[in-house]
Formats: sequence, C-alpha cells, structure tokens
Amino acid sequence: MDIWIGKDLEKRYQNKRSDNWMEQLKENGCRIFFGNLFQTEKKKGKMLCITDSKIELESVKKRGFPCIYVETEKEGDFIYGAELVAEEAEDLTKELCQSVYRRFYQIPSVVSETPRLILRETVPKDTEELYRIYEGEMYLDPLPEDPEEEKRILASYFRNMYGIYGYGIWSVIEKESGKLIGRAGIENGEKDQKGILELGYLIGKQWRRKGYAYEAAKAVIRYAQENTTEEKLYMRIHRENIPSLKLAQKLGFEKISEELICLFCKKLERKRNFRDDKKQL
Repeated sequence: MDIWIGKDLEKRYQNKRSDNWMEQLKENGCRIFFGNLFQTEKKKGKMLCITDSKIELESVKKRGFPCIYVETEKEGDFIYGAELVAEEAEDLTKELCQSVYRRFYQIPSVVSETPRLILRETVPKDTEELYRIYEGEMYLDPLPEDPEEEKRILASYFRNMYGIYGYGIWSVIEKESGKLIGRAGIENGEKDQKGILELGYLIGKQWRRKGYAYEAAKAVIRYAQENTTEEKLYMRIHRENIPSLKLAQKLGFEKISEELICLFCKKLERKRNFRDDKKQL
C-alpha cells in the first residue's frame, strides 16, 4: 500500500525517535512518500494520503485520492471531505490505514475461509453474478430491475455496512473454481423492538446439495461468536422452505415462533477470554 505524507505532518514527526508511527508503517510493508502536493499529481494508481493541512486535504481529494486528516491542537472548524479524522497520528496503524484504503477503492476483505469456500465482502463488480444467482428465487426479495441501481446499493453497503458494523452479508466463493456461488452473513434485525443479529444465506441452484450452505453458515456462526458481543443469533425462514428449515435444525437453531416466517434462535457459545484466564491465575 502506497501512502503519501503531507509536508507539514512530516515536519512535525521527523525529529521524533525512529520508532514513530511512520517508521512502523514502513516496517509493516507500506511504501511511504513525502513531499509537496505536486508529487501527488504525478502519482498514478491507488494511494492513501495522510495530512494535517486543510489545503492539502482539499487538493488530494480533488485528485481523487482517499485521505486521513490528523487534527492539530489549534483545530477548531469541522473537517469536511476526509475519509477519517484522527486525533493523533500515533493512532494510525497499518490495519486502520488499510481499512480506509480498501473501503475507498472497494477492495474486498476476506472474512472467513473453510476447506472449500471463501467468504469475502461483496463489491459492485459482483452484480452480474448475483443476478444469475438470485434469478427465480421464491423466498427472497428480487434485486432491482436496473443492475446499475444494484451497483449503487452495493457500493453504499460496502462503504457503510461493512465499514460501520464490521459485518454484513458476504459473497461466497468456491475455492476450486473461483466462482461466486452465493451469499451468507449477518444482518441487523429486530425482535420485540430490540436489535438482533440474523444469519442469512443463499447458495445458487447449481451448487446446492453439496453441503455448501452448511459450511458457509458454520463460518458465519463462528464469526459471530468471535467478533460480536451478542449472546444469540437468529434466522428467519419461510415455513414452506423445507431445506432451510432442516439446515437451521442441523446448525443447532431452535424454533421460537411458528408463523408464515418462522423465527429460529441459537445461543452463541464463546470461548473463555485468554486475559480473563490470566487474571484468575
């Protein structure tokens, strides 16, 4: 990942000890560029910019680059246009910079892997394959008639759902073929006027009866156990969708309401935290 550091920000930290945040980014494989704004004009391809100057922020945004703005002590006005505003430059880890970079350039992150599948974030370029998978589905809301509208929806979903919550409905990729064969993940739902997490999935007709739905759903459950604080995970299934009803039971979900859309619930089993174990020693 290429990172351009603004001129004033470079000066603020150039006299600090060698293990400052810029050196740490370098050690983690980031390529760091310094200098005046004209250098960004020559830059081709993808790049993340970091600055504490409003003039530099405005300039790099006009050139189409994502930017992290580092606040200064004299800051008073609200900052517009930056992908992220950081209170301290020391907060800028490689993981945080990569998150901003990937979100801007719509580069999907791999969320989970199983022996046969990869679960990754869905991006607008998946649109054509998604229309083929959703075609003729009885128990799902149809996609928009205009694929361009779906691309806009996916772009917003990628930026906001994944970016804010850290979860969502992901694309399911078959490792052997590299093809997108479905979707699976976590959705925000509501029960008794309270927010809940719901497991959702879809495997294309061509790839059913191979155990892929179970494999993908197990990966989603594991993700919810390891990356959320919720105690329960839910599923909503049409009462005539027999394969999904059987899958819910196989996954250990218990039916808690019998309506046209049945509600299932599973208690999330969490491993004991290593730090908690250390405290008890």
